[in-house]
Amino acid sequence: MLDSEANLQAEFYHQCKLIGQQCALEVTTRVGRLDIAVLSADRCRILAIVEAKKSHAYFANGQSAQIQRYKLLGLPVYGLSPSVCPERLAKTIQAKHGSDQGIALPFAAGIKLFVPTPINPRNRLHRKMRREYDPDLNVKAS
Repeated sequence: MLDSEANLQAEFYHQCKLIGQQCALEVTTRVGRLDIAVLSADRCRILAIVEAKKSHAYFANGQSAQIQRYKLLGLPVYGLSPSVCPERLAKTIQAKHGSDQGIALPFAAGIKLFVPTPINPRNRLHRKMRREYDPDLNVKAS
């Protein structure tokens, strides 16, 4: 039995790879971080979203605020819980949405799906770290 969201995600990812369906875990978008984004074959478009939860009750029949935000992207959103077979869900998504247009990824195609967030010099924690530590010596500045 898959007992955590991470294990659910890993099993779904594995099942997608077995059937040749591209997907990515923990994809950041303008509406939040998607647990699983099912991608087109060229990895340039998101076809569907899969949200993993420990219990199917957390989905609130698709009415939860998180699911509603994901639906703003205009993509189908599927729920993955221990009661759902990851293999069957992966095959269903591939059959239903394999030829869909989806939406273009707002970042470069390929394996690098995340855009690094630059460090903001105005960030209080960053200023504190910069003030307390000498980057060349890696010791506290006097």
